[in-house]
Amino acid sequence: MKAIVYQPLRTPGGYYIYDRSVNTIFSVSADEYQEFKRLQDDADAERSPVVQHYRQKGLLRPNEVSIIRHPATDILPHYCENRLNYLILQVTQQCNLRCSYCAYSGLYYNRQHNSERMDFETAKRAIDFFVARTAESDRLHMGFYGGEPLLEFDLIQQCVAYVRSQVEGKQVTFGLTTNGTLLTDEKIKFFAENEFQLLLSLDGSKKEHDACRVFPNGQGSFDVVMRNLRRAKELYPDYAKKIRISTVISPKAELNDMLEYFKSDEVLSDKYITMSPLADTGLKEQVDYKESFHLVRRYEYLKYLFYLLGKIDRQYVSELVIKSQQNTEETYRALQRHNVLPACTCPGGPCIPGVKKLFVMTDGRFYPCEKITESSDCGQIGSLDAGFDQKNMEAVLNVGALSAEECKDCWALSFCKICAAQIECKDGQAQFDKADKLRACKKAQLSAAADLYEACVLHEFGYRPNEKEIVL
Repeated sequence: MKAIVYQPLRTPGGYYIYDRSVNTIFSVSADEYQEFKRLQDDADAERSPVVQHYRQKGLLRPNEVSIIRHPATDILPHYCENRLNYLILQVTQQCNLRCSYCAYSGLYYNRQHNSERMDFETAKRAIDFFVARTAESDRLHMGFYGGEPLLEFDLIQQCVAYVRSQVEGKQVTFGLTTNGTLLTDEKIKFFAENEFQLLLSLDGSKKEHDACRVFPNGQGSFDVVMRNLRRAKELYPDYAKKIRISTVISPKAELNDMLEYFKSDEVLSDKYITMSPLADTGLKEQVDYKESFHLVRRYEYLKYLFYLLGKIDRQYVSELVIKSQQNTEETYRALQRHNVLPACTCPGGPCIPGVKKLFVMTDGRFYPCEKITESSDCGQIGSLDAGFDQKNMEAVLNVGALSAEECKDCWALSFCKICAAQIECKDGQAQFDKADKLRACKKAQLSAAADLYEACVLHEFGYRPNEKEIVL
């Protein structure tokens, strides 16, 4: 195990050391930077006068990380019996579209469309199980997922009525992810009256959307979706403003065209839009994007950085990159706290399974969320028949234990965001794949290094989200 853990960072404007022991960046001279580079893998690094100089300032503390274990492990049984707050019902695995990039399209391992659906008895049992374990939660959320959940609209109505009859004294909200093709006046009215958080899939203009999001006969779905969105705006204009748009950037897409369309269309110009590329976990083969995608993305991100520095207005920043602001602010907040890393710690990615979300399959099996491949044994955290599986829940929570020895010496441990949804668990495996976890580790380190480098550069140019400094 390394005696001290740190990462040198060099920008055009300075030299820095990220100190894992107190989650802090401090500036150094060019000569000190070279010394730190030389000492990084030296077992006797602590003896260096440079290290001793900064240790006297409270930095570069000895590496005391000896246990990789999530702090919520011991209280997990209490949490999952008392603090559930987010239930997602997979009401069907069928869909009326056949989108080429869908998780159920055959592009991914273990997922394909089928006729499985949830009956009301199963849904009722899931709701009862959930509500009985919400004693310490004041706000509850219930989501509906597919396939295409609107194929089971009658079931959704029954579930909403049943939840309302079973819950007293708590705020209950509802949400649904849909492709938008099955929206009718009746459904729009129901969602508006029950204040559903509606997330609708739309991939840009007719050309971009219809390239992938098609009906089984190959016909594009764009015209139907836009007609339904316009109808929602006519019937319930205030509610229609709250409908969010989810855009998947497919390898076939021309990113510039997508961005321009969302800015210019009168129905979509006021919408909250999230944009993301294909999920890469579980893909059967590598998916390559056009060169133009990477160039446009870099250009849009550059504009985002100018926005942070006050050089351009928000209106010029694309929805493609604006969500990066949350990540930037999280990085700054973490560095401003200067937290001392305890001996028992874990990577920051895993959420508390079942508590952050409880995803219930059509057949009553439990998973931590909709992103984990539901045919895997190691990702399953229980069922309606057996209740919670504490052993598997702990494994999901402590996915960092797969690479415990590597984590103890990893400089990016505090910025790691790897969770079980990012690690393969193919059929027949009893546990998550360590080799895949280590591959994810390399990506996480690159991402952390980019975040810290960017934080230093922004700091050099005067970016201050609040008055606290991030560089000592």
